[in-house]
Amino acid sequence: MTWRNSPSRRQIRNALEFMAGGTKMEAPKERRGGPQPEGKVNKAIAEAARLFGVIAWRNRRGMLPLPNGGMLPFGVGPHGASDFLGYTPITITADMVGKTVAVFTALESKTDTGVIAPHQQAFLDEVRECGGIAGVCRSGEDVRAAVREWERKP
Repeated sequence: MTWRNSPSRRQIRNALEFMAGGTKMEAPKERRGGPQPEGKVNKAIAEAARLFGVIAWRNRRGMLPLPNGGMLPFGVGPHGASDFLGYTPITITADMVGKTVAVFTALESKTDTGVIAPHQQAFLDEVRECGGIAGVCRSGEDVRAAVREWERKP
């Protein structure tokens, strides 16, 4: 089943080939099925985020082909934006007693062997520099570490 009502380029090429009397049909691209490498890490991050009070959503980024040949980008943020984006409610002390603010939170999901790309690191650095919570998470415990690191900053 396709996400749109109009045919894909492959379907159009196959239909034109068939109408011209040909029999050579283009097969769909091979897709890798099954669990993705970061699937278990993503699940652990989502569960840990809830446990530690972080409100985070999976940020799926990519491009969708349009019927006119163009591409439609989807997802939040620039190239390099983290896999999970959201906020962490923080209660302010002293002069703002009892007031809670939302601190922007970016969590980059990686497997134990996954390497963070320079554009991903740049995004995390920018979030930290602007006062947000950011971290590379290879397990649920890394979510807690990212929040605690922010809490320790002066």
